[in-house]
Amino acid sequence: MTKNGIFTIGLILIIVLAAILFLAGEQEPAPIENEEPGTNQSMTTPPTIGTTTPPQGGSATTPPQGGTPSGQTREFTISGKPFEFSQKEITVNRGDTVKINFRSENGMHDFVVDEFGAKTDTLQTGQSDTITFVADKTGTFEYYCSVGNHRAMGMKGNLIVK
Repeated sequence: MTKNGIFTIGLILIIVLAAILFLAGEQEPAPIENEEPGTNQSMTTPPTIGTTTPPQGGSATTPPQGGTPSGQTREFTISGKPFEFSQKEITVNRGDTVKINFRSENGMHDFVVDEFGAKTDTLQTGQSDTITFVADKTGTFEYYCSVGNHRAMGMKGNLIVK
C-alpha cells in the first residue's frame, strides 16, 4: 500500500471517529419511566425573590461555617435542551444564596458555574437536579453545560453578581 493510501485510510478513520463522538453526545436517551414525584419543574416559573427557605441538597458549596449569608435566597428554574438554556442571564446580589432547579428537557445536560464550585449531575431527558451556593464575590461569571461540545455550541449564560 502506498503512503497516500495509508494517509487516506487514516484520515477517513479520524473523521468517522470524530462523527461518532459528536453524535454520541447528542443522542436523545429514552424517557425515564420512574421519575420521582415533585421533580417536574415548570418552564415558565419566574425566579422566586426574597424567599427565606434554607438551601438544601445539591453538589455546590454551602454557606461558610459560623454564620448565614447576609443576602436573600434567590431561586431560579432553568431547563436545558440542545445548545441552549431557557435563561441566558441571572442577576443576584453579593451574599445571596442562589438555588438553581435545573431540568434537562431534551438530551443529556448539566449546569456548571466554576467560580462557585456549583455543578449539577449530568441529567438525561426529563431528569432534574438542584444546586445551592452563596454568591460571595461580585462580577460576571459564565454558567455552561459541560457535556461534549455543548458549551462551544452556545450552551452558556451569565451569572451577574452585583
